[in-house]
Amino acid sequence: MHAIRYDIFLAGPFFNEQQVMLCRDIYELLIDKGFKVFWSYEETGQTKIEDDADAWSLFYRNAEAVKESRMMLAIMDWLNMPGSKVVLQQLQDLRSSKETPLCIPDSGTVWECGMAYAMEKPVYLFTTRPRDRRVNIMLTQCSRGVIHGMEQLKKVLVCRSAAAQTGQPGPYIREAEIADWGGRHQ
Repeated sequence: MHAIRYDIFLAGPFFNEQQVMLCRDIYELLIDKGFKVFWSYEETGQTKIEDDADAWSLFYRNAEAVKESRMMLAIMDWLNMPGSKVVLQQLQDLRSSKETPLCIPDSGTVWECGMAYAMEKPVYLFTTRPRDRRVNIMLTQCSRGVIHGMEQLKKVLVCRSAAAQTGQPGPYIREAEIADWGGRHQ
């Protein structure tokens, strides 16, 4: 059993400037609300992997931080982020005209979500995409809900001082404010 050092493990891509800016905005909001947050970009300083030792170090530190966190907030925006240079034509060809476009997450973020779920930690998904952009069902079903955008995120976060006033341990996420629920953990 690992000691809990963090309230939230912030999972998400940081492969381009737009992704880093989104992650940083969320990270700073969480810190301002009193959450203790692990964000790999901030904590490890590793943004480039030079060799197997770097890869192992980053993997091990992130896996340990998931174990040391109470919950996970996972950013689902990767493929559809501005600056992501991935051709979407094949995905568009696979869709029928009635389906809505998918929100494609980063594979590392997906792995971290799976680890948190296997450890029975609450997982919350975050996307800036419109509600008609589906998130993969394997992710929605392992999560407690999908948070759509910064405004909704601000509404669901309860800071330490507000939590103390209600007598609840804090900070925490006000699940009743998340309309787009996931599956099993409801």
